[in-house]
Amino acid sequence: FRTEHPGYTVTVADTVGAGDAFLAAFLDAFLDGRPDDEALDRACRLGAFVASRPGATPAHDAAAIRGMRHGG
Repeated sequence: FRTEHPGYTVTVADTVGAGDAFLAAFLDAFLDGRPDDEALDRACRLGAFVASRPGATPAHDAAAIRGMRHGG
């Protein structure tokens, strides 16, 4: 399959853990049977959120993750 995503624009605080968060979110959604574009959006959103917070495992903030805007 081929799915593209514009990504999310964030101010980076720490990149540690962002890739792991991306992969975990993608695999969770993909293996749950969600459509490819939905799985990718979820992964991009969570990876960007983690990169925007200090530390590899920032406190989960579902409202902040939902409120993220697409990048350019």
